[in-house]
Amino acid sequence: MSKLHRYAFSDLYDMTSGISSTKEQAGHGAPFVSFSTVFNNYFLPDELTDLMDTSEREQEVYSIKKGDILITRTSETVDELAMSCVALKDYPKATYSGFVKRLRPKTE
Repeated sequence: MSKLHRYAFSDLYDMTSGISSTKEQAGHGAPFVSFSTVFNNYFLPDELTDLMDTSEREQEVYSIKKGDILITRTSETVDELAMSCVALKDYPKATYSGFVKRLRPKTE
């Protein structure tokens, strides 16, 4: 029988907040993962239809890679808090909402 190991959350994942954006940035630019996309899907859709005007630096900092888990960080009810969605592939140039947290598995 194998032993059960205990890990601190921070040993397994890096957790970061999403991008703070303005309404002027919305609707054009690079792919963007909104709060509602995370809230309504177990897995990120193959194509991201929301767009946000972001810089190359923002696209690096707020990137979405295969294995990332996105979690809603706010809600109107406790039952709808921390809804999660998993990225099954890399999403080049995509960023994610400031109302979302990204958990990225550590690679050691």
